[in-house]
Amino acid sequence: MADVAKSLVTTTSSSRFVDPNLSRLAPSMDHKTRSLPVELDMWNPNGRLAAGVYPLVKWPVHDNQKVLLVPLTSVVTTTEREFVPRVKDGMAEGVDVKRGPAHGDLAEVLGPLAEQDPVLRAGTAEIRQGTRINARVAPPGKEQK
Repeated sequence: MADVAKSLVTTTSSSRFVDPNLSRLAPSMDHKTRSLPVELDMWNPNGRLAAGVYPLVKWPVHDNQKVLLVPLTSVVTTTEREFVPRVKDGMAEGVDVKRGPAHGDLAEVLGPLAEQDPVLRAGTAEIRQGTRINARVAPPGKEQK
């Protein structure tokens, strides 16, 4: 069906890189977890993988969408929307985003945020649009306490 990039396959007894072939692909993706069930065919001449084993596969994915990483605590989820509060002209502004996977204390977000936009580290739904904000910019790599 298709060739797949070299993938890392891990079972309870070993880890190795393989060149699998994609044999089946689910018709839809879970957008919340960004996961998609697939079936891969792998050459297994040594019999290291037993039939019916479900290994963990790390499959490199390349996405053309530009995402930003923001602190997990910046993302606000309400029943109506998901947003990141940014400071623009000294006032709070909620920017609608779609949240992707977390990477430690950071979350991927997709939306109209720019890399240079200051965001509130502790986002909350109580901060209303247009609220005057006296923000301090944290130096890159420094955690605020």
